[in-house]
Amino acid sequence: MMNTRVLACLALLGCGGAAPATEHASGESLPTSTILLQTTTSWDGGSFRYPSGPAQVTAVRMTMTADQVAPLHCHPVPTLGVMLAGRLQVETASGQTTVFAPGDPVVEVMNTWHRGRVLEGPVEFVVFYAGATGIKNTVLQSSGEKCEMKPDEFPP
Repeated sequence: MMNTRVLACLALLGCGGAAPATEHASGESLPTSTILLQTTTSWDGGSFRYPSGPAQVTAVRMTMTADQVAPLHCHPVPTLGVMLAGRLQVETASGQTTVFAPGDPVVEVMNTWHRGRVLEGPVEFVVFYAGATGIKNTVLQSSGEKCEMKPDEFPP
């Protein structure tokens, strides 16, 4: 079982770029870590903010079939993920586009209507939502709801 000091060392390694496996003073070998992405903006250059309230992290594995197009939707919470298979084009309602391939880390647009279109499928990816209890992770445009958190849902 790992002790607290080793867990603290692992946490530090996870925040510091590529680091070779090293041996801890206790003789335990630490894993190699590589930062895949570190950013303050989404893929389109937009900013994101964390909601206030009790934090709720959600992890979802998503799949899309060949030639599938997702409906227009938005994320009122920070959304990030990793592409596992296929190629996916994401386009915003204003026409900005990007393409993600296997292994690509993704910071999704926030409070922006967008959709994904499978270019080579099937597509598979894992998505993590950094939300709060009571706040939707995804809003469909067809629902008629606004694509934003209310001002009182943002921290001061």
